[in-house]
Amino acid sequence: MADSGRNEAILRVSDCSEIAEVELAASSDGSRLTLVSEQARRLDSGSLACEFSLPFANAPALDIEATLRLGNGDEHGLAESYLLERNRPDIALEAISVQSDEKGGQTLLVSLAVTEDVDISHLDVTVSALRASDLRSANGVVEEAMDTAFASTDGAARRWPTRDEQGLFHVLLPIDSPLSDAEILRNGLVLVDAVAVDASGNVGGFSTISLTGESVSESALSLQVVPSELLFTDLFESAVLLPQVDFEFRGVTTLAGAGMGVTYSSSHPDIVAVTDSGTVLICANLTNQTRATPSFLQLSSSSSTSPGNRCS
Repeated sequence: MADSGRNEAILRVSDCSEIAEVELAASSDGSRLTLVSEQARRLDSGSLACEFSLPFANAPALDIEATLRLGNGDEHGLAESYLLERNRPDIALEAISVQSDEKGGQTLLVSLAVTEDVDISHLDVTVSALRASDLRSANGVVEEAMDTAFASTDGAARRWPTRDEQGLFHVLLPIDSPLSDAEILRNGLVLVDAVAVDASGNVGGFSTISLTGESVSESALSLQVVPSELLFTDLFESAVLLPQVDFEFRGVTTLAGAGMGVTYSSSHPDIVAVTDSGTVLICANLTNQTRATPSFLQLSSSSSTSPGNRCS
């Protein structure tokens, strides 16, 4: 039910295969409707669950009666009472976990807790699970990283309560590309958006980004630079260094330019300088002395950058 001019009562049945017809009645306006099985709405393809609806006029309180008649002549009755209320449902993330089966397959379990004064009508959940390393490779643009998501609902997945006063809802998704133990601990991101609708039509929303493990981090396994040697023959020559870092999860990644977490320094900045963007410049006239003086450039990977050497 909802706080509007015309509303509907919905009867959900877990197995509709034996139902011949359903009779629904509402006390607010005396509405009564008999529906045959062909008029039911299927909840999911491949499922035997379905639902029947009864429109009725708005009322602050409502008694609904349902009678299910089976193909063998048996009847089953159900009665529920509802009060219109205006508090929105509250949603909280209960748990996220990666589960493994005996065959080496993995599934992502997302559990949400919903608290409400009345029964929940349904919960729509959108889940997108990404490797943090893929998100970094996409420069933090989620839409681009979604092409490499290891689990996703591909839109909103609807969950209905299976019992009165149900407060916990689950979304179980297959993981397309299995995660290593290290990735589960330090490389998994899960984006969750959820909307809950209660029996009075009140809507509550929730959105969060969570981790599959303890943190999001990865180690730099090695660092090299291209080119490995430079030979200048002219004062006006310059060159750009291309640092390549082999990361634990991303693999080999080029970190060219300033602000990429790489610092540069020169052993002889008065002769050869290197800027904070990795550009190598000649600072002194190429005399016989400077030609005979080898210079070395040092690179280091860090979480912050500092200005490199410049010609003075």
